[in-house]
Amino acid sequence: MIEFYTADTPNGHKGRIMLEEVGLDYNLHAVDLGKLEFLEPEFLKISPTRRVPVIQDPDGPDGGPVTVLESGVIMTYLADKVGSSLYPTDPARRRDVDQWALHGQATFGPLLSQSSLFESRM
Repeated sequence: MIEFYTADTPNGHKGRIMLEEVGLDYNLHAVDLGKLEFLEPEFLKISPTRRVPVIQDPDGPDGGPVTVLESGVIMTYLADKVGSSLYPTDPARRRDVDQWALHGQATFGPLLSQSSLFESRM
């Protein structure tokens, strides 16, 4: 069972959507950003960057536990884990997916975060 730590953020939603899409069972751990739970020592042990989302998979690729940070890496990790067609194995097709996914993470995601910040202050 994957342990999924997240908050109500655009990147947090990406991880949850991917878990649902690939059909893996997971335990949801909501991290309350408003209460600064990401600063707690217990959370630092899980996420050394103190960011969400993060997953802990007891059945990693080498048979042992693995922790995966960052929404884009989580999505590709989960797709690889189950052999999902959402992340192709062909290098050329994988490059196409990577460039658009990383473009979205570098541009669209930050704009959504800024929008949420400004809307909450108005």
